[in-house]
Amino acid sequence: MKLSNLIEMLYTARNRYSSIQVTWQYMVKMDLMNGVHQKWASRYQSGSVAMLTSKNLKDKEERSREWNIRNKVWWQKPSCWRSEQYRDNSVNTEILCEGCWWIYFSSLKKLITNVEPQEKVPGLRIRRKKQLEREVIPNIEDAIRDVPIVDPSFLLAIHDMQPEDEVIHAGREAIRVRSYPRKGRNYLWEPFFWSEADEYEFIMDRDRGILLRYSAKYDGQEYAIAEVEEVIFDELISEKVFSFTPPPNILVEVKKIH
Repeated sequence: MKLSNLIEMLYTARNRYSSIQVTWQYMVKMDLMNGVHQKWASRYQSGSVAMLTSKNLKDKEERSREWNIRNKVWWQKPSCWRSEQYRDNSVNTEILCEGCWWIYFSSLKKLITNVEPQEKVPGLRIRRKKQLEREVIPNIEDAIRDVPIVDPSFLLAIHDMQPEDEVIHAGREAIRVRSYPRKGRNYLWEPFFWSEADEYEFIMDRDRGILLRYSAKYDGQEYAIAEVEEVIFDELISEKVFSFTPPPNILVEVKKIH
């Protein structure tokens, strides 16, 4: 694939489907991530940035472990979105659809929403709060920004890219692309990965342009990987997916504008 065609695919990826359902994993090797952070901090004058690192061996051993998060996303265009993030036997759920929204943290047993619960659920505690002007209202564009697999156009501003070979990934025909941080771009954070990686590699769906795999390398080793397991395009998603019934015995915080 020519570079010009690759750029067009990345730029228009979010326009190439009417709905998407995708399951993906995000993995980080914490010891290498710490090395990336140190590389970033070393470019600044001593004392001008803070490094959150541990000095004892137990914490060092903890940082060497892998950090794995499983994710699911449903997006029925234009205005209905659901994402679920699974980690350590807990799930965070975010749903946005036509002005209604729910954000649920299972580990905290807490739901934040702008929808008054109608269901009679045992042990449900409801706290009503006025939404302050300075509070950010959940919206789809912010949700998409947190899952750039579905809209990889962010790559165009901060990466120099080189298309390589054709591959099959998650049952999809795809293009493997090598990528390097663009000179003069000093981003502490970009979607998924610290921006001080030595190089990146991503696999782009040949027909749809979404990312099927995206990895960052430091010292020749991958330290962060986002990888699609399954993806379904253009299938009508049930309205039930974009609503939320509170489970028993949780706190519901209802945010009202007035």
